[in-house]
Amino acid sequence: MAGTAVATVIKHRSRGIVRTNITMVTDAAGDATATTVGVGFGRLVAVFYDGGLDISATITLKDAKGLASLLVITTGTEGTPVKLRPTRIVQNQVGADIAAGATLVDVNRDIYLSGKVTVTVAAGGNAETGKLSLIVDEDGIGDIALTV
Repeated sequence: MAGTAVATVIKHRSRGIVRTNITMVTDAAGDATATTVGVGFGRLVAVFYDGGLDISATITLKDAKGLASLLVITTGTEGTPVKLRPTRIVQNQVGADIAAGATLVDVNRDIYLSGKVTVTVAAGGNAETGKLSLIVDEDGIGDIALTV
């Protein structure tokens, strides 16, 4: 017998622009374990980093449920704030970057968040503190049809 799929409409109340501030504190090895934060549902439009971690720090954002990597920030600065408009190279249906994407025109796509993310720091320096702000645009999310 063939299975069925039914669309269910989920009502999401858009909050407009949502800013989530995250304080990262590293241990003696320079790492901060994965911390889950609630962010929002929508397009990640900006990331602000205050430059508080070591110059070799790598900050990783992953989807909390599926653990898919969303953004990896190699800071490259210490004491210098960084602002960025995050995008990523177009991916195939299994989430892998398309190999030719790095050489083609117009291949960067917006990063969309669907709830909570985890934040992990590697090589951030001994007992360093840094701050990260994620700006998510939830405007226009409205009704979302999910197939169950």
